[in-house]
Amino acid sequence: MIVMGSYMIQPAAADAGGTASDDIYLNPSSIHAALSSAVREARLRHKLLGQPVVEWRDGQVVLVPPDEIEIVEPNHTSKSSNESRIP
Repeated sequence: MIVMGSYMIQPAAADAGGTASDDIYLNPSSIHAALSSAVREARLRHKLLGQPVVEWRDGQVVLVPPDEIEIVEPNHTSKSSNESRIP
């Protein structure tokens, strides 16, 4: 089991046929939501503690100072890129 923020990701239990059953924990949308939440929490923690984060931008590793870290607020109504950012 992996704990990320307030989400848990754990392997699906095998069903009677010996294959993995459909499980909400292995649903791609649930995994994406858990990872997005974990990244947001980590970025917010770094910003609040005054620590830089490392990002991959345009094929290069970049050190982002705390005052330039953007925090993306989740948009639960749609999967579009209409997310609000906290500078």
